[in-house]
Amino acid sequence: MQSGISGSSRDHAGPLVLISTWRLVLAATALTGFAAALTGDFERGFIPFNLNYFSQLGALAVGLTALGGLLSPLWNDGRIEGARGFLRGASTTWSVLIMIVFATLLHGSYSSLSSKLEHLVVPVLAAIDWIVVGRNSSRLQWWWPLVWLAGPVVYLPFYIAATHQRGRPLYVFLDPDNGDFWIVAAGVLLGFAVLGYLFWAIGRLRGRMVSSRTGPHPG
Repeated sequence: MQSGISGSSRDHAGPLVLISTWRLVLAATALTGFAAALTGDFERGFIPFNLNYFSQLGALAVGLTALGGLLSPLWNDGRIEGARGFLRGASTTWSVLIMIVFATLLHGSYSSLSSKLEHLVVPVLAAIDWIVVGRNSSRLQWWWPLVWLAGPVVYLPFYIAATHQRGRPLYVFLDPDNGDFWIVAAGVLLGFAVLGYLFWAIGRLRGRMVSSRTGPHPG
């Protein structure tokens, strides 16, 4: 199985079809959730302001990453995916933390289609893709989870601007007008880092388990 990461041979048709189908489902689910969130579950027109929510950005990241994984054999000489899982790790971390925050700090509802997809289904599927399906989760540098923080860090100024435009915080626990805003924001970023390193560790552990079954992997 590991030959699909960095070996010179193409992957067999069976695994390629199965994983490509899985990635198609993941991409379609994530992008459907993203589109539903921007259109009131397809009952309204385009709602540009909803782009300010990190839930939409997380779903879009998962969808585009899965779509890239689906097309990966075209530029990886027929292999299911390349040697590194940087984008997959980032989008998975973002999506799963969105699920955790939505369920705990926001006590969110799953009554709408977009909420079910973005805050439950997509994060679970992304985690499964990272832990079970993908092959390159074991080949990450130790510092990559820190780079994954760039997404939330860049998002913060846009969040502050959107909150001021709206007149109240997008997320009740993260109010730029409160004196503890930067403390809470730092706590959220710490949560991203901890979760990122958890997925990094899971990837490394999975790689060792696969190597122990298949023998040493070159490179």
